[in-house]
Amino acid sequence: MAEDKPKYGDFITSLNPDKRFFWSAFDEPSAINQRVVALSLNNRFYQRKSLIHALLNSIIPLFILCGSGFARGKGVVDLTADSLQQFSILNPDLLDINQENRILKSWKIVSKKIVMNIKDQLEDKDWISFNKVVLDEYGIDRSVYDQAMNSIKKMIDRRSNIRNS
Repeated sequence: MAEDKPKYGDFITSLNPDKRFFWSAFDEPSAINQRVVALSLNNRFYQRKSLIHALLNSIIPLFILCGSGFARGKGVVDLTADSLQQFSILNPDLLDINQENRILKSWKIVSKKIVMNIKDQLEDKDWISFNKVVLDEYGIDRSVYDQAMNSIKKMIDRRSNIRNS
């Protein structure tokens, strides 16, 4: 509708991801359309936007993203703003500057890559390394990566089976 004000966001993800689950970041808050879900930064985190972007794309939030929404008839996930309203990431306030810098250094390598199919991404050595750095900096056992990876693969396979049936 013409009277609707545009919605702005700092990060977006697709409403209907198939095999590519990721969060993109804008340099400046940007107007978005109805085909994406946007997240806006709280002002107190704006200086740490790169860290927030990295944490959004780490294994635990991606596991949550992959498990959000519901499978449509073609097996594609249908995300809604409501399904992501309670979306969480690891708390950036728990990190000191050295931990933050180690995560950002590893994220820099991953963020320069093209967005891959999620199954390829889960097996990518740089992406695995990035996630192990994140887990290490939060004191989370590295086995969480394998558990989340296996669960994501199962969810994707189930959705593919719906599509193929």
